[in-house]
Amino acid sequence: MKIPTVGIIGPAGSGKTTLSNHLRRQGQKVIIADEVNRQVLVKSHFTLRALVDCFGRSIVDNSGQLHRKKIRNWLFGSPVAFKRWNQLVHPPMRDQILRQIRIMNSRYRQPVYVEAAVLREMGLLTMVDQVWCVWSSPTKRLARLRRAGWTLPSLMRIVRWQEPSQRFIAMADRVIVNEMDLPDFFVKAGQAHNKGEGR
Repeated sequence: MKIPTVGIIGPAGSGKTTLSNHLRRQGQKVIIADEVNRQVLVKSHFTLRALVDCFGRSIVDNSGQLHRKKIRNWLFGSPVAFKRWNQLVHPPMRDQILRQIRIMNSRYRQPVYVEAAVLREMGLLTMVDQVWCVWSSPTKRLARLRRAGWTLPSLMRIVRWQEPSQRFIAMADRVIVNEMDLPDFFVKAGQAHNKGEGR
């Protein structure tokens, strides 16, 4: 039986990374798009150089590293810049994720999980065998993001740009609801993993 590649999607604050980190602690192979994003945006990577050429040196700090806090509000507030940024960043992210999937598939006989809210936008939706959506109510999501340090104006920009929850659900083969405490959430995740392996 083919070992599946599973995409994990969901809106900001739903609990995707909480699930991914739990799977890692259980010994599963997990690729997190935010980590890949950081890998392709280091000072020495051609992607950051392309962004500087496009947007100017104001996006990096004095050491040449990406000024993430500075650009976050700017990007979500500018539709044109946001679109162009993703056009430059998503292709190398996609290539890196596919490379990691191939390496993991060659070394391990177990599922590979890919956590990415923008799985479809990166052209990866057709590259996975299953899609899990982590879902949580807007109230729960906003509360988690506020605890993580996001300001309300920034959150409103994110909400405006992200897919509605219904569209995440429509892409999913399985929906994992994250409204309860973490132990119950992890039990549901374990059940989904076991079903994915045909247990």
